[in-house]
Amino acid sequence: MTPADPLRLFARLLRHDRWCQGMLVLWGAGWVLAVAGRAVSGPAVSGHPIAVLAAALAAAALWRQAWARRQRREICLWRPLAASISAWTLTLVLIAAGAQGAWGEVLRSSLLAVSFVALALAAERQPWRPLTPGAWPASSALVLGLLSYFVWLPAALGEGEATGSWLGSPVYALFAVYLSGRFLFAARAAPSPVMRAIYALLAAASAAFLADLLLRHLAPSPPAWAVVLGEGLSYLPAAAVLLAARLRAAVPGPRPATPVQQQDATILPQGQAMAAALILALVHFGWCAFGGSETAELRDARELLVLGWLVLFGTVALLQRRWLEGRARALERDRRQIESSLRASEQDLRVIIERRSAREALSASEEKFARAFRFSPDAIAISTAEDGRFVEVNPAFERLLGYRRGAILGRTSSELGIWFDPEDRAQIVRAVEEHGSVRDLKLPYRNKAGERRIALFSAQPIKIAGERCLIIVGHDVTEMEHAEQTLREQALLLDQARDAICVLDLDARLRYWNPSAEELCGWSRDEVLGRPVEHLLAGDGSERYAEVRQALRQRGAWRGVLHLTTRSGERLAVDSRFTLIRDEAGHESSVLVLSRPLTA
Repeated sequence: MTPADPLRLFARLLRHDRWCQGMLVLWGAGWVLAVAGRAVSGPAVSGHPIAVLAAALAAAALWRQAWARRQRREICLWRPLAASISAWTLTLVLIAAGAQGAWGEVLRSSLLAVSFVALALAAERQPWRPLTPGAWPASSALVLGLLSYFVWLPAALGEGEATGSWLGSPVYALFAVYLSGRFLFAARAAPSPVMRAIYALLAAASAAFLADLLLRHLAPSPPAWAVVLGEGLSYLPAAAVLLAARLRAAVPGPRPATPVQQQDATILPQGQAMAAALILALVHFGWCAFGGSETAELRDARELLVLGWLVLFGTVALLQRRWLEGRARALERDRRQIESSLRASEQDLRVIIERRSAREALSASEEKFARAFRFSPDAIAISTAEDGRFVEVNPAFERLLGYRRGAILGRTSSELGIWFDPEDRAQIVRAVEEHGSVRDLKLPYRNKAGERRIALFSAQPIKIAGERCLIIVGHDVTEMEHAEQTLREQALLLDQARDAICVLDLDARLRYWNPSAEELCGWSRDEVLGRPVEHLLAGDGSERYAEVRQALRQRGAWRGVLHLTTRSGERLAVDSRFTLIRDEAGHESSVLVLSRPLTA
């Protein structure tokens, strides 16, 4: 709601709300009667019945709002206001009934005192603030003390005509100033535009009452225009409070769950009580020093009244101080509990963060393991240690056996027929139990097609959900075994050849030396492997082998006569053929040399 919304609501209420329309009619009728009464000599037409009706209408609207179920939090505002306007209504009834005399003045003053005390309670107890002993006890006691001093006590002693009637209005005026200020302060601190408008209306009602007092009652002989204006302003408090009640009824608003803590700009409550005691003492001192004549009996009664009221103010200040000390201890206890809760929450939060970090680290580790597990080129499987039932396999393991993952999981290696000999798996399990792990254990296995394959198996124990398992890594070496077997067979054939055969690396160092070469040159295999070939060409020198290298680079082969030096120092002429060997990628890998001695 924007600040302009309350103004539009006021206009809508005046157009459509019957309560407000009725008050507006009464206000206009009262003013017309006041003007008509002054148009003739004396108040021929009295406006008191109209004022009684207006106050009664306002009291009814306030009581209706006080019992509204949606505004339970605002009972502290609407019920004191309803009680205050009800007391004000009874005061107007007494005035309209013509109650005169000292006791009539006492009764009217008492009802006004009740009205002002209820207003003080409404001014000090804002709905959005927690319950505190505010200024209303001190201010209400001050009003009651001044009324007792100037009105009730003189009336009780038969001196009311002398002091009561003309000193009551200043007291009411001072209290109206106080109420106007407190309602304005509450309007400034209100949490919503509607509540600000309501408290502004209450401040306007107090100000209208003050203006009525200034215009009609405080002046010794007010002019006619002041009396007429004051008569019109006398209806404004009832109209303002009725408009405030109807405004809240039109805009109920949400009920706050807890009171909002507001910083009060006034002094502490016990200071307000002491200030009220000081005001009453100064009033008594000023009256004794500069006041009119009074009997000794009245003076003694007033001194006793002031003494008793000072004791009352001291008691109020002491009780308020005790309340504040208890409140301070409660707040300190709450602060310690909150700090303890915060420390516990901090520890819990730290544990939660640590657990979350551990979960994140574990999740990251599991993700890394899962990625390594899935994308590893080696076959990896997780099986139970007891019976070899597969728990998880990676795609490489599927390719290794030729089974799909769904056909492997939940089945044992015996059910799949992986091992040619069941003792092979038992060998892996025993090695893990004895040494903690096993690496590169060469074992045969059977794939889905029934082929006999060979792989290097490694195993490591792990626990999954409390069950002992094995993580097994397999690397197929069947082709490597076949290649090695082929090489062994080829080496055996080379060993049986009658020609001297040797193999050189690209640095011209001997890598292979067959028995025929041993027999021809007299050098054993162990003596020549790894040595440069130039030491065998001592007869031709390094220039001759440089010629061979040049031919190999240009043509990939060379054939010619070389002179070798045997172990015994004999120089031997041989027919040699050098062939450059390349790998599958076409890169130079070695040089094959075949030599046979020349016959004479």
